[in-house]
Amino acid sequence: MIKATLIRTEQTFYPKMTSTKTEKDIEAEDKDKLFAKFFRIYDNGLKYINEISYRFKDEALQQEYRVWIGDIKNYASNGGDMW
Repeated sequence: MIKATLIRTEQTFYPKMTSTKTEKDIEAEDKDKLFAKFFRIYDNGLKYINEISYRFKDEALQQEYRVWIGDIKNYASNGGDMW
């Protein structure tokens, strides 16, 4: 099992701009499944909600995820829009 902490950033723009950050833990059997879970639920699943964003707390893990999602096979097989 691998565990990671996510940082959830929520911004509101009305009546004034505020930003709130909270942490959330996720886990999966291995890194590939962790990245797939993150993409499906938190990255791709919320892509049209501008007020909320998620990222890995560990910057090295965030960079590994960026490389992983940059592979078109990973993107497509986990529900990425292929138009």
